[in-house]
Amino acid sequence: YGMAVAVGDLNSDGVDDLAVGEPYADPGGRLYPTGQVWVWYGNGAVMYQTWSKDSSGIYGTPAAPGTDFAPDIFGFTLAIGDHNGDGYDDLTAGAPGAPVTYTTSTGSKVKREDAGTVNVIYGSAGGLTATGNEHLHQAIAGVPGTPGTKDYFGMTLAAGDADADADSE
Repeated sequence: YGMAVAVGDLNSDGVDDLAVGEPYADPGGRLYPTGQVWVWYGNGAVMYQTWSKDSSGIYGTPAAPGTDFAPDIFGFTLAIGDHNGDGYDDLTAGAPGAPVTYTTSTGSKVKREDAGTVNVIYGSAGGLTATGNEHLHQAIAGVPGTPGTKDYFGMTLAAGDADADADSE
């Protein structure tokens, strides 16, 4: 618990909120870790959310138990920034151990263990919401590269306005 921490105003109430990664948690009761993220809202009330691969709107299939591959470790890395320019900060959570299954240009279905994924969970007036979230990996159009075993995509994350357009990249 606390391997990754990020701070930002996810509900735009003027008070920062805290996201804490617990990448080796077993929120789904699978007897192996897939990871989760706790979000504590800084509005004075005890209000929090948890997010994992079992949460509605979080994409990706958890790694299978009993393999030689790493667990998903969802929440291993975190970043907060307003990615869609709506005035609410959004949470980005890396799952660098997540498997990725995709269809190649020849039509073959391929699974790459530990390829890694990133989920962007959008902020709103009520906090983070499962509506319209993004799931990124190297088989998604616009993301460079091709998923490979042990790529660990999402092992590091950062948020910032790199092109001065008022939203984070």
